[in-house]
Amino acid sequence: MITQVSLSNSFRNKKILTSLVATLVFTGNAMAATDLSSYGSAEFVANEVLVKYQPTIAENMQPAVLTGMNVLSSKAVGTSGYHLVKLSGLTTAQAISTLTGREGVAAVQPNFIYHANLAPADSQYGQLWGLKNVSQSVSSGSYSTNNPGIAGNDMDAELAWNHITDCANTTVAVLDTGVQYKHEDLAANMWNGAGAGFPNHGYDFIDNDPDPMDTHGHGTHVAGTIGAQGNNNKGTTGVCWQASIMAVRVLGTSGSGSTAGIVQGVNFATANGAKVINMSLGGSNFDTAFDTAIANAGAAGVAVIVAAGNAGSDNDVSPAYPCNYDQPSLLCVAALDQAYELASFSNYGATTVDVGAPGTNIRSSWNSTPVVSLDNFGAWTKTGAWTAVPATNSCIWNGDTSDPVFYDILVNPSNWCSSGFYAQSANDVAYRQYTLPGTQDFVVATHYMSWDIAAGDNVSINYSISGNPFTAGTNLVFGSGTSAGNISSFGHELTGCAGTLTCSFGIRLSGNGDAAVGEGLMATYFKLNIGSTIAYNTINGTSMATPHVAGLAAMLFAFNPDYTYADVLQAIKSGGEAVAALAGLTTSGNAVNAMGALAHIQAPTNVTAAIP
Repeated sequence: MITQVSLSNSFRNKKILTSLVATLVFTGNAMAATDLSSYGSAEFVANEVLVKYQPTIAENMQPAVLTGMNVLSSKAVGTSGYHLVKLSGLTTAQAISTLTGREGVAAVQPNFIYHANLAPADSQYGQLWGLKNVSQSVSSGSYSTNNPGIAGNDMDAELAWNHITDCANTTVAVLDTGVQYKHEDLAANMWNGAGAGFPNHGYDFIDNDPDPMDTHGHGTHVAGTIGAQGNNNKGTTGVCWQASIMAVRVLGTSGSGSTAGIVQGVNFATANGAKVINMSLGGSNFDTAFDTAIANAGAAGVAVIVAAGNAGSDNDVSPAYPCNYDQPSLLCVAALDQAYELASFSNYGATTVDVGAPGTNIRSSWNSTPVVSLDNFGAWTKTGAWTAVPATNSCIWNGDTSDPVFYDILVNPSNWCSSGFYAQSANDVAYRQYTLPGTQDFVVATHYMSWDIAAGDNVSINYSISGNPFTAGTNLVFGSGTSAGNISSFGHELTGCAGTLTCSFGIRLSGNGDAAVGEGLMATYFKLNIGSTIAYNTINGTSMATPHVAGLAAMLFAFNPDYTYADVLQAIKSGGEAVAALAGLTTSGNAVNAMGALAHIQAPTNVTAAIP
């Protein structure tokens, strides 16, 4: 008898699609197998098959059914009716192809391999309740409600990890405050942008340079939830153990950014191959340029995962963007606590917010804050004509009278603003010795400069552990010429200062004494950033819920590269777990579930299976 079979989502929290396929019993040529592609990525024992004989085949006739199969052994598998057949010279695929439809064979399948639920060996994994909730108390958490929570209220990550942990074939762009790409849990999982001209794994649209180092921590935290390296015996783990994280800095040290930077960030991610964009950011105004950028990303096949917002309000009534943009490629995420109640701060919306995800007491990677952000040069030691000019001065630093100075500047000569000229025999030094906390793993100086230096005269940039860096220090820049009124960005890693308590950085302008001079030099927007490769933090927000979903989207794309963003978003929404706290407050009423999303399939058509 041939019976039509429909595969429903009721299996989603038990077995993945590949296991479901393995339960179908084939007869005749209804689904003749010439390879094992119908079993997806399932593991099985090589050179073995499970065979079920037709009821009319007596035990002494069973060997004849296997004629020509090079059988090494055959034994009954308990009272299941199946026999485990070990073969020589035939692969599992060849055996299934040969036996499918053979007279006397009711069913044949691989001898599948199963594993205990896979958990990573990472030192802080036990604090990641969103991935595995055992009603643990998150000791470093500041959100006291439902801490500890209710065991089982989690993403079923371990069930999903039995099938896939490696999402490295899917690039996820983190549009945020940057990413501490040297972090011990992130360095191995950063996007390799070197071939595209981005060796630091992305771009910074705040400072407009190719170094998206996080000077806040928020973006590093988001990146860790998506793809902190799993099973490396360090720190935490992400939804994906292996990942390709593209760092796109669109928010500054204060955590704020603009339309221009965010739109450029979305465009950059789309143009450079991201399949998922995470935006844990928001505002209250409809922004046509932003909306259009998301539409263009969707047209390129990118899934855009965004935060609902942290005002505790209804987005259907008080819109929050980008959550409220009506784009099919966009999915908006609310925050749940450890008992799967809606977090007190989380926005919601029956027609605008799609799913919920863990968002309180979330432990992840972090980065330290800058030692100095936007130095005003007042504490610098200066010799010669160096002068600090405050941002309120009317001096125009780039020659464009429509663009006044917004930052304090350091100039030489002192009358640089009125087109003065530096001294012919100048040997002028400006430097500052900074006090460091002593726990940093690296120190980076960033700044802008504009200069006009005559041939034979020079500008130098040096650093040292302490004191005047031009007495005994390391040279970073040496040259002359002109920037023709333009301003250039600079980033210097001060490797000798890593792990020290002090670090000095300075600029020297020197003339050779001849008659040729220029208009001198201006420096501005100077910052000294430190970074820790071992820092972690526990924080709350829909910003923390969103990367759980972005990581899951990457997992789905990686598991099935043929999926469209529509397939991925539908699997996330429909493969979720119904949660009472989200009923009527989100479009799906579901909390995301990694195993459920992986196992979510549309009911197939024109599939037949025999019921023996």
